[in-house]
Amino acid sequence: MKLETFLDKYQDPIWEDCGDKHKRDSVHRVRQLIATTGNIEYEQLTADHVFKLMDKLRAANCSQATINRYVAAISALMRFARRIGFSTKRFEISTPKEKNRVRYFTPLELKAMDVYCRNKHVPQWFGDMCRVARYTGMRHKEVTR
Repeated sequence: MKLETFLDKYQDPIWEDCGDKHKRDSVHRVRQLIATTGNIEYEQLTADHVFKLMDKLRAANCSQATINRYVAAISALMRFARRIGFSTKRFEISTPKEKNRVRYFTPLELKAMDVYCRNKHVPQWFGDMCRVARYTGMRHKEVTR
């Protein structure tokens, strides 16, 4: 089966537990692999194809974090293929760990959040969740799940 056919057929179950944006971005990343390698048969896919995409992304001045996300999307596709018994193909691409950017709210941003949460149109639960997230460091997905 061609890579594009496999992606079109299985993209929903591959990224079913993810949000729409993550799925859309992941599908786009795999399509970039297809654009780089051509629409080859799944079994023809090799680590060299992924390295070629990584080189193309580096040449376009993409950050290491962006390149890691491309590799993760391709890995998700391959894990799914193994899980459903479509293929036993396995190779691993090691990428350097990205340096996490620590993000803090500025005092002005914290004040703006407080003012917004006290607005009479904002439900009490929303203000409470903002407060919990603020003091615990919870991420958006952790709050909304």
